[in-house]
Amino acid sequence: MLDPNGPLCKAECVVGETTVVTPIEGTEELERPALKVRDVRIALEDITAEVTDEQVLFQGTLVQQVFFIATNNQEFHQEIRRPFTGVALIPGAQPGFNVTIRPTLLRVDKILTNGNQIRVRAILSVFVKVTATCEINVAEDTAGPLVICRRVVAQGCKQVLTESLATLDVPAQKVHEIQGRVQNLTCEVIANKVIIQGEIHKQIFFVGPDDVVHHQAEDIPFTTFIDVPGAQPGQSCQASGSVEHISWHLCDPVTGTTTTALADPYVEEFECPTFARLLQKTVIDVCVHVAEDRQVHIATVPVQAVTCTTVCQ
Repeated sequence: MLDPNGPLCKAECVVGETTVVTPIEGTEELERPALKVRDVRIALEDITAEVTDEQVLFQGTLVQQVFFIATNNQEFHQEIRRPFTGVALIPGAQPGFNVTIRPTLLRVDKILTNGNQIRVRAILSVFVKVTATCEINVAEDTAGPLVICRRVVAQGCKQVLTESLATLDVPAQKVHEIQGRVQNLTCEVIANKVIIQGEIHKQIFFVGPDDVVHHQAEDIPFTTFIDVPGAQPGQSCQASGSVEHISWHLCDPVTGTTTTALADPYVEEFECPTFARLLQKTVIDVCVHVAEDRQVHIATVPVQAVTCTTVCQ
């Protein structure tokens, strides 16, 4: 049960979950001619998932252990590894949320073709759940069950301004767009403060002297601290961050640059100012929540008794 006046605890709130069916099919050459395939054993390895806007991208490797009878009536083994990818739509999912993925093998079909190739078709059922770390006020009851609650004891937010100077791979006429996100955040609690470290990952799109849009990525590390009265060493912390604003200015002009217009005879070449470096100012919002584990007697929703007039199963 919840109570707006109860202790504030951290919990994993479910954003959404779904199950998707993913077929994986491919044909591979056998190392020697075969009379028949006796068995194919399947295993899943290197399963990873990434949460993006409204969806989860997952990938992994389908490992096939193939046992077949060759033309000399001897049995041989061959391992075949096949990577796979899939997408699960989860409304409300956002980058940075937590994801749980459980793939299950439903069926495997194997066909020997021409004696030299094996075609394997595997059907996967992939369960995906996305959660977000949230804060809820729970109701207390001295007669209720005793649980460990990660109770929020302090929190704070701060805006951070960073400046960076990037050397472009190709001189730029102008910047089309810069996308940024905060990643790899870590935090450390000290007395009444929290030290935060992280990176600003940027995707820079700019127009070169050839009028082609070029792309360049960079990671800008940053360090800051947030005043959090009441925070003490030994307590746990969780930091989150987002990019609020990015401004830029091209600098260091490159002289003697002309546009070629892709060698179009109908377009006259002209002098085009280009720049070698890009000065950026980025404003990010960083928040931190400090918590500690405490024992709390929580109130639970009463379970209504069910009266059976016929047969209960």
